[in-house]
Amino acid sequence: ARFLRSARVEAERVLMPLEKAMQAERDLLTEDEATLITHAIGQLREAMGGEDHRAVQDLTEMLDKVSAGFAQRRMEQALQTGLKDVAVDTLEGELADAPVGGGAHD
Repeated sequence: ARFLRSARVEAERVLMPLEKAMQAERDLLTEDEATLITHAIGQLREAMGGEDHRAVQDLTEMLDKVSAGFAQRRMEQALQTGLKDVAVDTLEGELADAPVGGGAHD
């Protein structure tokens, strides 16, 4: 029972942000990818209602793998958005002022 609870918690940890991201950033998904991820979510939710903790673990890992491309594109978009408004001169200045080396162990 403990393994099943743990597997379900891990599954929810993966499912909740993924489902939210799929709604918020649907434009980053291909049609095939959305179908595949939605199917994997359905399989995982079904397994979570059962008693087989290994099935929940395996399907959580599968969902993680099939959604990896989507996660990568979300991360890249976040980085681009975050850096879009930063001037190159500002970045160069900050990098020039940054300490070099490991600090106390130098």
